[in-house]
Amino acid sequence: MNTRTLVVFALVTALGVVLGNAYTTYAQSTGEAQAYKIGIVDLQRAADSYTKLADQIAAWQQEADAKAEEIRTMRENLRKEFEAFAAERAELSEDERYDRETELDQHALRLDAQEREVRAGLDRKHRSIKSALLKDIVEAVEAIGQEEDYHLILEADPETRTGVLFHASAIDMTPKVIDRMNR
Repeated sequence: MNTRTLVVFALVTALGVVLGNAYTTYAQSTGEAQAYKIGIVDLQRAADSYTKLADQIAAWQQEADAKAEEIRTMRENLRKEFEAFAAERAELSEDERYDRETELDQHALRLDAQEREVRAGLDRKHRSIKSALLKDIVEAVEAIGQEEDYHLILEADPETRTGVLFHASAIDMTPKVIDRMNR
């Protein structure tokens, strides 16, 4: 088990103990039994089904593809310039060769810097989209939790263990979250 899994498992276990003790104390002090309402949400499934995200990701992907094509074209043009220089190199004086090599090297460095800048901008935009998505999911989960009197809502992802090792499908509220977000 990795460290994250152990920490999450410890937190979930501690939460279970605390809730169990709180329930026992409450039930003993009042003489009444109370059922807790617990739900789980698969964040990845909610994200994948969020139509607003799909539109934003499609627009981001289209922009990324256009930028990649632009850079590919610029790299191809630079390659052709290097080939042309190699073909005429023997006919140039030493100073002309030096100037042309320096010019091509500077062009390559500018292109590398531009490519890094474009990638950084696309990465920032992608992180922003993901951050907004998580905010929307959490708001939907909180709203449903309050409206439907949930006591505890946990994240459950079948791909990565998040502390929920098993859950009955009856407590899976992911479809409710998806419906709320896509309204």
